[in-house]
Amino acid sequence: MIKEDITHKIGKPMTLPLTIVIGIFILFLISSPFIWIWLGFALAWKVGLTGLIGIMISNFFLKVINKAVSSAVDSAMKRMEEGKPKSKFQERLEKMVRKRLET
Repeated sequence: MIKEDITHKIGKPMTLPLTIVIGIFILFLISSPFIWIWLGFALAWKVGLTGLIGIMISNFFLKVINKAVSSAVDSAMKRMEEGKPKSKFQERLEKMVRKRLET
């Protein structure tokens, strides 16, 4: 539970903009039938396809970022347990763990 919370907190500055972009692409996808009704099929399929491809690409990058952050947290926690010299990231991670355990 602690690892997931820390991973979420560290990755939030990078994942928040991507989730907003995914939301915009979902709106593109949802609006394409209405564009078809009001303006025509020529524009509607382009907007819908842009939304679909945008969702897939953004979701891919979101998964890559989550995996990278999770891997960094895992390695930092492992080094912390082994007692090796600490980096600045590990010091911040240790503070987060202590703070999380106190609450």
